[in-house]
Amino acid sequence: MSKHERVVTITKLISRMVQDTHRLVAIKKTEYIFDDLVDCKRTLREIGILTRLFHSSIIKLVDIIVPEDLLKFNDIYLEVMRDDIRDLEN
Repeated sequence: MSKHERVVTITKLISRMVQDTHRLVAIKKTEYIFDDLVDCKRTLREIGILTRLFHSSIIKLVDIIVPEDLLKFNDIYLEVMRDDIRDLEN
């Protein structure tokens, strides 16, 4: 790969109800996370920060499910925000 090419990590954020706990969570779904070292480090840094910060204005990391095949790792479970960022501006 040349220095001008970049692998794009695709990220989607969806919300789902966890059946065991009946808790609504946000699921950050990433694809191709291990195809780019920068994206891999960024995600690891985000996980590290979210496990150490506890504040009412910061969403909480709920869970990480690590599959047997680490190349299939793509979900981070987060607390659902109560407000939309657009609502907070007003």
